[in-house]
This record gives sequence, C-alpha cells and structure tokens, in this order.
Amino acid sequence: MKIDVFYDNLEYKKQFRPVTIGNYKRILNKIFRDLGTTDIKTEMAEDWMLNMQKRKLSASHINNTAAILTRYDGFMGTELKLIRV
Repeated sequence: MKIDVFYDNLEYKKQFRPVTIGNYKRILNKIFRDLGTTDIKTEMAEDWMLNMQKRKLSASHINNTAAILTRYDGFMGTELKLIRV
C-alpha cells in the first residue's frame, strides 16, 4: 500500500522520529476516515483546514496538520499549497 511507503520514507529517508511518524499516522487516519478517501484533492484539504479554524483549534495544530497534508500530497505526486495561520 502506498501509504506504508510514505511512512517508510518518513522513517528512513527523512529520518523522522517514531513519535512524529505516529502523529502523522494519527492525523492522516482521522482525515482519511472523515473524508472517506486517501486521495485528497486541494478543495477537500482547504475545506478541512477551514473547518479546523471554525472550530477554533490552536494555530500550532492547524499548521502541523497543513504541513502533514502538504508532505503527504507531495509524496503522492500532487502539489498542495495550504495557507498556514
């Protein structure tokens, strides 16, 4: 599965720590489950981020989620650009 290759890339190529990879998995799994897909389009990601802002989540959580989505979509071959707060 391509998502497993993404996580392996984070661990071996990017040298991310296990706790960081665990956070990526937790956040991406929630997004995949809520959106019903692993093929995240720009509009879907933007709507997700806007919903986070409306719920008044912390700026650091929103920015971390934007970074995770951007890195994931970049690995999958798409160019997602999300504005950070």
